[in-house]
Amino acid sequence: MLHQYSSKLTLITLMLLALLFAGSYLSLQVPDVVENSSEQQSVRFSATDTMLRLAEILPVDPQPHPVNSTANKVFRTNIISQLSELGLSAEVQTTMSCNSNQRALTCSKINNIITQVPGIDSSQTVLLVAHYDSVPAGPGAADAGHAVAIILEMLELMKHQAPFKNDLIVLINEGEEFGLLGAEAFMKQHPLGKTVDVVINMEARGNQGKSI
Repeated sequence: MLHQYSSKLTLITLMLLALLFAGSYLSLQVPDVVENSSEQQSVRFSATDTMLRLAEILPVDPQPHPVNSTANKVFRTNIISQLSELGLSAEVQTTMSCNSNQRALTCSKINNIITQVPGIDSSQTVLLVAHYDSVPAGPGAADAGHAVAIILEMLELMKHQAPFKNDLIVLINEGEEFGLLGAEAFMKQHPLGKTVDVVINMEARGNQGKSI
C-alpha cells in the first residue's frame, strides 16, 4: 500500500514538474515578427518598421554617442524630427545632473526629450521612458536605440487608435550610462516628474537569448 502511494506521489510530482517546465518554456517564446505592410501598419506593431525607424534615427555612420557628445546631439535632433512628423511637439529639458550612487560623484550636462499625449479622462499619468545615449565604446543600437525606435513606432500606432483614458508622458532621457543622470533630473527637477503614477521603462535586452 505504501509503495503504491509513493509511486502515485512520484508520478504527480513529475507531472507538476513537466507542467512547470512547459509553462516556463512557453513564457520565453518570442512572438512571430510582423512584416511591414500597408494593411498592418495601422493595427499591429511591426518589428520590420521599427528596425527601419532605428536606422533612420541613428547617425549615418554608427558610432558611440555618449552623454553630451556631438554624435548624441545628432541622435537627439533625429528623434525630435520624428516626433514632429508624428504631430508631437518635443520639449528639451537641459540641465546639469549629478549622481553618487556608483560610489563616485558623476555629473554631466544632459538634454532630456519630453513629449506628452493627453488622455480623454485621465485619473493617472503613465511615464514611458527610454534613454538615447550610448556607452563610450559602442554605437548604442541595442542599448538602447532600439527602445527609442519602439517608442516612436508605438506613438505611430496610437495615431490610428482611439485616444487612451490616461495621460501619457514620453521621456527619452540622456545620461543613463553615466548613472541615470537624465532620469534623476526629470524626476527631481521637472514639474511633470511629480505627476507620474506608473512607469514603463524600455531597456536593452542583451545581445543573445530570448526576449523576456
